Amino acid sequence: MLKDKKIGAAGGQNVPVTNSAAYPDWFEEYKDKYAIGIPAEESGDVTHRGFVLGAGLITRRALFLQVFDDRYPSLLNGRNGEKLTTGDDFEYCKRLLLWGFTLYYDKDLKLKHFIPAERLTIDYRDRLMDGIREATKVLSVYDRALFLHNKNKHKNRWRLLAITPFRILLARIGLSKRDLTTERQVLFYLSPFAREQDEVTSSIKKFLNNK
Repeated sequence: MLKDKKIGAAGGQNVPVTNSAAYPDWFEEYKDKYAIGIPAEESGDVTHRGFVLGAGLITRRALFLQVFDDRYPSLLNGRNGEKLTTGDDFEYCKRLLLWGFTLYYDKDLKLKHFIPAERLTIDYRDRLMDGIREATKVLSVYDRALFLHNKNKHKNRWRLLAITPFRILLARIGLSKRDLTTERQVLFYLSPFAREQDEVTSSIKKFLNNK
């Protein structure tokens, strides 16, 4: 990370450690939800994955504070008491990617991730999965924004802003094979005058345009 300033976050591989007598039969199937795993065979850029494991994630403090500035607070939260909300680590990675940073995996970074026995119950697992499903709704909006951003970032912004309304019109009346929803989203993210959408999409736009 010292050699490459474009690396926004890095991570390694995580193996489980527990004080339980044994792992339950279902743990192997769900272990990735506990931030356990080996993301890649070799060290290198893993930007295409969209995230590095949150447990053991490495980043620059100054960058972290900038990404979660008061102007655009996190849309997701980590563990909060009995409520197993999640996704803040993945959201951080998505925001880094929207700002043009990359993600790096180093196979020599190895973390023993402690999982206490009380987190290996079916009740905890099911509450964890509920939290993940809720977070996925928000993360999917990030992924969509990231797809559109990467698709258009090398194009002339003002030209794209000028022609997109015509693309929307043609798609609406059936004279274009372009996807109407996609074109409307492109216009929303590009235009400073576009009507506010839902809270998540509007927040992502604000973050993207206020670097």
